[in-house]
Amino acid sequence: MIRPKVIWEPYPGAQVKFLTCPAWECLLHGNRGGGKGLLPSEKVLTPRGWTTVGELKKGSVISNPDGSSQSVIAVYHRDKQQMYELTFSDGTKIECDEDHLWFAKIANRTKGKTVRNYMPLDFYGSIHRTGDLYALLKKYPHKHPLIPCNDPIKYQQNWKTVINPYVLGLILGDGSIKDLETRITVSDKEIKETLELLGAVSYRDKRRNYLFSCKFSRQSHIAKQVDVLGLRGKDSSTKFIPERILRGTVKERKVCLQGLMDSDGTVDKDGRCSFTTISSSLAKDTRQLILSLGGWATISKKTPTYTYDGKVKTGKLAYTLYIQFPKKSELFTLKRKKERCTFADYAHGRLVRTITSIVKLKDKKQTICIVVNNPNRLFVTKDFLVTHNTDVLIMDYLQGVGRGYGPDYKGLLLREATTELGDVISKCKKWIPKIFPTAKYNNSKKIWTFEDGETLWLNYARVLDDYEQYHGHE
Repeated sequence: MIRPKVIWEPYPGAQVKFLTCPAWECLLHGNRGGGKGLLPSEKVLTPRGWTTVGELKKGSVISNPDGSSQSVIAVYHRDKQQMYELTFSDGTKIECDEDHLWFAKIANRTKGKTVRNYMPLDFYGSIHRTGDLYALLKKYPHKHPLIPCNDPIKYQQNWKTVINPYVLGLILGDGSIKDLETRITVSDKEIKETLELLGAVSYRDKRRNYLFSCKFSRQSHIAKQVDVLGLRGKDSSTKFIPERILRGTVKERKVCLQGLMDSDGTVDKDGRCSFTTISSSLAKDTRQLILSLGGWATISKKTPTYTYDGKVKTGKLAYTLYIQFPKKSELFTLKRKKERCTFADYAHGRLVRTITSIVKLKDKKQTICIVVNNPNRLFVTKDFLVTHNTDVLIMDYLQGVGRGYGPDYKGLLLREATTELGDVISKCKKWIPKIFPTAKYNNSKKIWTFEDGETLWLNYARVLDDYEQYHGHE
């Protein structure tokens, strides 16, 4: 006997029970945004750091984009799915299947300029399938899905801060820790005075009299903690941010970032902020610090040249981060730098990342869906991307098609908005022709008609007038 091809299968549990329930009226509690098809190897953020989708199980605690924690309430393994690669405005790339859901707002490009990095706080986004976003960008290349950035992530700490995070930022930016001494060379009196309060001894740099060298003795707490953190002996090309700072409190991470930006960060007259280092590790760690605080940054590489004694010489490969942040003035403590970017703060908006391209991949792969218990159904994946079941209702109706009921058998599926209805329509177009090849769809009326006269109506009901259309209908 030839086994029939499986078009769709209910998930074990609630979906199976619903489809086999003999009761005429049944209440099904579905999880909004349950379809999150990611590769098992894809990263997911938790309050203790990163894990992978494949390691998650029911009860696992992961991070929510609003900064809180949440539990995984279901994990579903899917067969091989059509995969897509999404690229974002900061260069981040991620693979997911066509049913993976995104909370996004579709924006138009205006007058040839790039899409703004901010959207109003009343971010009226909606849920979109990856497959639908792919079709949208293919048809309208100028329309760009905007994904809101996360709020500052809260980690669970198992340690106490051993060093002032601001001073650590200065050390990583302008500090010397190669020998036994810990020295920071600065040009700002504000920083000099802060370091003196923390026990540093400062003096004028003999070579360049506008610089101050602030030295901590070998016995000082700060110099000792440089050793504890494994930074002693690191030079400008090998510095990094210790894990206990990357997973510190929101305040500690922000203060460390301010130390980095006060020392090696810049802000131009138009409020554009950047950070430059010759350490690839420090560049990646600083980007992670920014992402965890709700911002984002792109990294560019360049080998600089300079003239010395009349000869052109090549410098070391440098990494520059171009930074977008919810409030750019919070990147600095120095008055002169804060004032430069205050006007660039978008106080009444939310920072977003743009999906710049979606590519349909050739190979199909197995994916995993997870469902979380937070009402917003969102979670945080690779590079701090914010990413977000109708199926069973469609199949419940289709069970009665071809059973002899004829035109008297009518179904109605409602959604709150047209964008959400698009998901229902696309799934019906995907499955119904395979199960009932003679079925016809009226695109303007959104009605499916089957061979024996059965009909399935698809529509939305958002306001009271929409409800009145159907009130009293059987």
